[in-house]
Amino acid sequence: MKDAEDFPETPSPKSKQKLQIKGSDFINIIEKTGYASSKDDLKPALCGVYFSVQEKTITAVATDGHKLVKHEQETKGQTNEKISIVLPLKFLNIVKTNTQKEEDVVVKIGENHAQTEQKNYTIITRTIKENFPDFNSVIPDNNKTIAETNTQEIISCLKRVSIFSNKTTKQTMLSFSSKGVTISAQDIETSASAKEHLDCVFSGEEVTTSYNAKYLIDVIQHLGGEKTNIYLNSALTAAVFQTKENKEREKTTSLLMPIRINQ
Repeated sequence: MKDAEDFPETPSPKSKQKLQIKGSDFINIIEKTGYASSKDDLKPALCGVYFSVQEKTITAVATDGHKLVKHEQETKGQTNEKISIVLPLKFLNIVKTNTQKEEDVVVKIGENHAQTEQKNYTIITRTIKENFPDFNSVIPDNNKTIAETNTQEIISCLKRVSIFSNKTTKQTMLSFSSKGVTISAQDIETSASAKEHLDCVFSGEEVTTSYNAKYLIDVIQHLGGEKTNIYLNSALTAAVFQTKENKEREKTTSLLMPIRINQ
């Protein structure tokens, strides 16, 4: 057992900015973005959630290099200053666990630390100082193909088909056409394969692409709508996902990189 004197001194960050968010908004932001953060300590900037605050709108972004989520939320908090900061996901999850929907979350931001006080706890974290990637430049627009799918149907189909995919890559193919979307997977090592067809509302050019099924399910599940719109340009460019429903005060745009199709 170590002496108390050996315990690291608790930092006392001098607050330069204050981010105040309604509890329900804070919980929603972390649930929509946190899953996309990286677990790779070699990429510190990707191990948290980037917050950009402009007047009454908070933009929160998380990415691990394979998937990216950009969530825009109008907030009823008292934040009027511009803030740009990356906060560690572990800190955000601890704060979320201690947050009630009806209370406000107040994060005091210093030069190198951020802290929040909740109930009997003061939670302090180092902020992530590395530059966050330019996320707007990687979200493709003017997509040639749009497919509207039933969220639960495509998730259920992906779960069934991906059982037969390669255990390492989880590679699952999606072929979009006017006839719908065909989802298939094959594991050459075990000679296992599966294929299913789903109806979808389709417009644009036919395209066949491939994704890690686990990543794809995560992206669609966290959007949370009854219908999911999928936007594509080609087999090798990132797909964009949004809910078809217009949600009051919030908008979520997700991106997923494909994996090269094995012939």
